[in-house]
Amino acid sequence: MMTKPQRQTPFLINSTKDSHRSLCTLRRPSWTQRETGTARINVARAAVRTFTSSSARRAATDVHPGYGQIRGTMNKFQVDNGMPIHLKGGVFDNLLFVSTCVLNAVGLSMTLGFIYDMSFPKKA
Repeated sequence: MMTKPQRQTPFLINSTKDSHRSLCTLRRPSWTQRETGTARINVARAAVRTFTSSSARRAATDVHPGYGQIRGTMNKFQVDNGMPIHLKGGVFDNLLFVSTCVLNAVGLSMTLGFIYDMSFPKKA
């Protein structure tokens, strides 16, 4: 019984018994073999799926209700009014910024005081 030689295309590794040959020989996958007619069936299924699917139409028309709020917030932060981005949020952002600066100043002064006290030890 003679079998047809397989055409070599870079798709799948051939599963022969010879391990060296199986690593070097490539064969065409079964879904593209025209002898069995499976390629025509798969193309037809793909075409039917794309024409009957409503996901593309749904994506073009439906918008999440929160999208308008997010878009408004984005527009508020993109206005060029000379303010830095971390202060454009309003009073709460300004309060956080000032409190962070105060805490940094207190921490720096305490660090410098500790370094000064350790540099000049008290005489006993």
